[in-house]
Amino acid sequence: MYGTRKQLTRRLKCAFDANEPLALLVWTTDCVTALCGSLNITEQEAALLLSHIGSLPMSDHQAYGVSFSSASQLLSKIRSKPRPVTVSADTLARLSETAETSLKIISDMEGDGGLPESTLVREGRALVAEMRSLLAA
Repeated sequence: MYGTRKQLTRRLKCAFDANEPLALLVWTTDCVTALCGSLNITEQEAALLLSHIGSLPMSDHQAYGVSFSSASQLLSKIRSKPRPVTVSADTLARLSETAETSLKIISDMEGDGGLPESTLVREGRALVAEMRSLLAA
């Protein structure tokens, strides 16, 4: 389960009889940070990881627990997901211009050396074109 103490208390009250013995293991963002400290986890990542841990099926907790290995696997999934960021259109336009200039320099150096255009330059130009189309929209 994942939520605030108040939310979890309500859910536990509904899910279990008042006299039913329970073993309650509590995870907080501080616990997650302590467990994954060697992975340079941020506060935001710790909060997301805590949410993921709380969303795991109870059968997974019972069968596998939560370990450094499982937490680091979940953190890797969190970090691999694309996340939106907000930048001003002006910053994005200037970044596009800088990237385009840099790609031209690399392309010219490759051409001067008799080399074909590299994958780096082709992919870079495609990304610049994508940024420019997003700016135009």
